[in-house]
Amino acid sequence: MHVLEIDLGITGRIVAILCTLVAGVLSYYVIETPFRRAPSDHRRVLRRYAVAVGIAAVPLAIMVATKGLYRSASPQIKAVEADTLGALKNPCLAKYGEKDPRLGAACMSNTNKPAVALIGDSHANAIAAGIRSIAQERGLAFDQLTKSSCPALLDYTRYIPNHPGHDRECAHFMRAAVSMVRDHPEIRTVVLASYWAASFDEEADGFRYASAQGDGAGTTLAQSRQNLANGLKEMITAIHDMGREVVVLQDVPRFKVDPSTIGLADMMPVREAITRFIAPERHKALVRGHRLAPATVVPDSARGIVQAAATPRDGVRLADPVAVLCNEEGCLFRTGTTIFYTDSQHLSNSGARELASRLPLVTSEVR
Repeated sequence: MHVLEIDLGITGRIVAILCTLVAGVLSYYVIETPFRRAPSDHRRVLRRYAVAVGIAAVPLAIMVATKGLYRSASPQIKAVEADTLGALKNPCLAKYGEKDPRLGAACMSNTNKPAVALIGDSHANAIAAGIRSIAQERGLAFDQLTKSSCPALLDYTRYIPNHPGHDRECAHFMRAAVSMVRDHPEIRTVVLASYWAASFDEEADGFRYASAQGDGAGTTLAQSRQNLANGLKEMITAIHDMGREVVVLQDVPRFKVDPSTIGLADMMPVREAITRFIAPERHKALVRGHRLAPATVVPDSARGIVQAAATPRDGVRLADPVAVLCNEEGCLFRTGTTIFYTDSQHLSNSGARELASRLPLVTSEVR
């Protein structure tokens, strides 16, 4: 039910658990107990176990030989899977434990061509395919400086209790990213994108936006909000003062459900049949054509802070994905068989390209 994004409610969950208990009881008395009541002849016991192992090994061997059930999936589903997982394979997203940007050829163009740079966390990484595509169409190079759970802030950072040292790694990474922009005058436009509300969504677990020199654990909730504003302003000012154009990207719509799961289920007859049989009204309430209903959208508690910090002025622009993806009917999560998300909050490559084509992220081009 979880895989199919079906919420059974308390009563439904209790019924489902009772069904598993009934299945367990039947398995115990009909299969397991008779099997364990082995005859005294040890050879017959060994034969039984050999048969049992063989029965278990055959389907395993078939799945290994055929590369699993995925091989039998339709080309359409394989294409969707490859697209939704594409951003996860991007080599330019630095992981936890890394403090320096990845500077390989796939991440830094190192050419004399005018370039667009993208700075941020995994949400920035998720939109990279779209910005790269637009940049290439306009004859521009593309540079990516991104790190997991590291928002595009300067002199401020994200404190994560279960990742000791991440706040220092993130602060160092963003300083290095700003230095890269400074050292590469061919970078004309810098796009700042992040999961801005990340620490607010997990405040109860101790997540905070903290000063790069301060104690993240001791940061209050009010200070955390002010630190996000301060860090974004510092980042914008530092890049703007270099004479570069700054584009601040509000976060993409985030959902209480998984759009990719819902989209894939609608392409798989068995999953779709189960969903419509068990929870037809819920499916209607969630999905409205190519949109997910407004009730599924997670409120963005950082929107006002980002908007205030990125006040549009000469050389600074604010772009809003919500404005182009959402209306009163809900937010786009697919078109046809193209799914825009890999999970509840990260865009797929197709979603990134769709969003980039709708937003004025890159306005310059090679002349």
